[in-house]
Amino acid sequence: MAGVTTTLLGAASAAYSIVSGEQQKAEAKEAIANLEVPELNNPYEDVRVSTVGSDLIKEEGQRRTANILNSLQGSGARNMLSAVPKIVSMNNQINKEAMRDIDSQMMKREYAIASYEEKKNRFEENRYQNELSGYGQMYDVGQHSVWNGIKTGITSLGSLGRQVNFGGGASNGFESGMFGGTSSGGFSSELPPLSF
Repeated sequence: MAGVTTTLLGAASAAYSIVSGEQQKAEAKEAIANLEVPELNNPYEDVRVSTVGSDLIKEEGQRRTANILNSLQGSGARNMLSAVPKIVSMNNQINKEAMRDIDSQMMKREYAIASYEEKKNRFEENRYQNELSGYGQMYDVGQHSVWNGIKTGITSLGSLGRQVNFGGGASNGFESGMFGGTSSGGFSSELPPLSF
């Protein structure tokens, strides 16, 4: 009787293992289907380019131009006309410096945005792959649980078969020679006649 109880417990354990494994597999499938890739915002996209440096460069250029014009005011028209190309060249140089300052900031901003995008993409991909891997493992554990349940069920049925053992020498109540005239518990080659 204890053997049958053990066998029944084994069969119940097998059934539980199969059911829980199937549930775990279903949860893993659902989690994979609902897996969302997180969206991260790039903080560098909203960084504004400062014009303070270029404005200061332009103001300094305007101050220089004013100083040159003030010094030329007392001189004749000839000196003033000869200073015009120098003033224009100086203003062009100042404008180029101001543009370089803004361009340098723009380039740094663009590189920062691109660098962050690359890091963000790598992070999102790694996170997605890790979650997917975790759900895959969850599915595998569920599948393993199902197979263990099936194996346990088969083992339990085999054990039950050995417990019942139609006269195989086990002490199970069938050794009286029920299926033939033997008292040793074995099968007899003579079967009782069938009556209809």
